[in-house]
Amino acid sequence: MAAVLSALDLAVLAMVLGAVFVIGLGVSWQGRNAMKSADFFLGGRNMSWWAIAGSLFASNIGTEHFVGQAGSGAASGIPVSLYEWTAGWLIVLLGEFFAPVYLRARVTTIPEFCEHRFGPSTRVLVSALSLVACVVTKISASIFAGSILLNVVAGWTLWQAVPVIIIATGVYTVGGGLEAVMYTDVLQAGIFVGGGIWGAVIASNRVGGWSGMKATLSEAGLHDHLHLLRPSADQRYPTSGIFTGLIVSSVWYWCVDQVIVQRVLSARSLGHARAGCVAAGYAKL
Repeated sequence: MAAVLSALDLAVLAMVLGAVFVIGLGVSWQGRNAMKSADFFLGGRNMSWWAIAGSLFASNIGTEHFVGQAGSGAASGIPVSLYEWTAGWLIVLLGEFFAPVYLRARVTTIPEFCEHRFGPSTRVLVSALSLVACVVTKISASIFAGSILLNVVAGWTLWQAVPVIIIATGVYTVGGGLEAVMYTDVLQAGIFVGGGIWGAVIASNRVGGWSGMKATLSEAGLHDHLHLLRPSADQRYPTSGIFTGLIVSSVWYWCVDQVIVQRVLSARSLGHARAGCVAAGYAKL
């Protein structure tokens, strides 16, 4: 069942979507004659730290967080936030230790770096694994969560929402390359942060603030929802697993995954790459 949107809601949606397309298509038009792969895939290797920070943040945050991770938090409590808090310093790790190596190699992609370091067969293997992992764990989840949002907001079915999401994103991505994506990411990062804070304030007021939420959880017998560190026997968020297995897999995501590293490779200098990573790390916290 679709939500009832007021005229103000529709105006805000139209304004935001319009701004995203204006920025994306504007960058696409400016770069229409750029033929070099570095211009398309890495924004000409001339991106500033603030664009890198905004794009790192927005590339990770999406409907799968506002829909899926928020639902996990409601079901399991605040330990789900450890995914974001551990990411903060892993992004700094990317800037301080991985970025100098990547930028010095002057590569365009992580599989290309793996070829230089380990040989052609490794490039093929990493490319295949990355594609499968991206489709199965990220793209599919993001599109599905977006379709749920459009179903609630506009009443669209899955088969109506998915083509719209894919085509709308592809229009400015194919036309302007990474530069168009990163500048639209900056706008969306601001919307995510501002909208997230506003939504948290509204939700907090509806449950009577912190004390009201504690009372509600206590009445429901969910006392451990506010316990950040859980015992190792916990089935969902064991502390031992969070600080071992989660960090290992997150190093791949934040320091090796092409989608994230591509933003760092676009930096105009190592200083801008590191500054962007630090700023994105603070945003994650």
